[in-house]
Amino acid sequence: MADDSFTLGELAEHRFGIGASPRKSLRQILGRPSGPVRIGARAGPISVLTQNMALLVAPAPYLGTDRGGAVAEICARIRALSPDIVGLCEVFKDSERDEIRTTVKDIYPYFREGPDQFGVNSDGGLLLLSRFPLLASNDFIFDACDGIDCWANKGVLHIRVRGTQWPTALDIFYSHTQNISTGAGQPTLHAQIADMREFIEAHADHELPAIVMGDLNIPAERTADYTRLLRTLDGFRDSWTLVGNPIASGPTFVTNNTFYEDEDDRPGTDQRLDYILLRPADRVCPITSEVEIMRFTHNGLHISDHFGLHAVFNPIAVIDP
Repeated sequence: MADDSFTLGELAEHRFGIGASPRKSLRQILGRPSGPVRIGARAGPISVLTQNMALLVAPAPYLGTDRGGAVAEICARIRALSPDIVGLCEVFKDSERDEIRTTVKDIYPYFREGPDQFGVNSDGGLLLLSRFPLLASNDFIFDACDGIDCWANKGVLHIRVRGTQWPTALDIFYSHTQNISTGAGQPTLHAQIADMREFIEAHADHELPAIVMGDLNIPAERTADYTRLLRTLDGFRDSWTLVGNPIASGPTFVTNNTFYEDEDDRPGTDQRLDYILLRPADRVCPITSEVEIMRFTHNGLHISDHFGLHAVFNPIAVIDP
């Protein structure tokens, strides 16, 4: 696809979901049942990166072998890729978040971190970096938690930004949710996703496109849980499938990962747990052009127990009026 073009089929799938195109007329795709309408393409691009860093703190053990190397490597990779928005989770040490922010501050002068509240728990371990000024920002700590996940204030960060070449601003929601494999992990996780939906409804501008990204801990291979995720986050589309990938492909949490000091800590199965989800607005729809799994290494070893995700949205479809 050329940088300044897209197909109506792509637009239909972004607006209504995979497989929507054959069932929709042109006016249905555009959301304009009558009257004059124009459709155009604006060059973006919009680029985002998410990476779970696995930088755990006591009482949870760090499972890797080179914590400092992982921090140095992600700083180098962020600088090399230079996406518009970077989201990192499981960066629980204030000093490590400060190191990352300081190292790339010349590219990313704007940030949001947390969420946090007074108490004995660790903060949420989230860090959002932006090239562009924050037009709005909010955060939220989930009420529900289960097992060792209750040691951290897991939740959601929200920022609104507008790139210099973008036709409109963009809402970004970044999260790290409940581990589904704990005793009551599944119902707790879905309760958190429902709370996230309410947070999005309270703070997103529905005239703007929105992205939800992070380690959402929903195994895409589990059809019922995956379907429920997208049903709860109504209107959001999975960028991984929008570029033609099967739902259960592209695992980000895998057995064959060289991060671990103790091989017994490796997961027993491969799972796709990390996501970049897009909700287009009525008049503006970023078109997903690339989604890549980022297998970052340092001195030959993976820097985390998760792989990252990098997505590019280009062009941006604009429907007028």
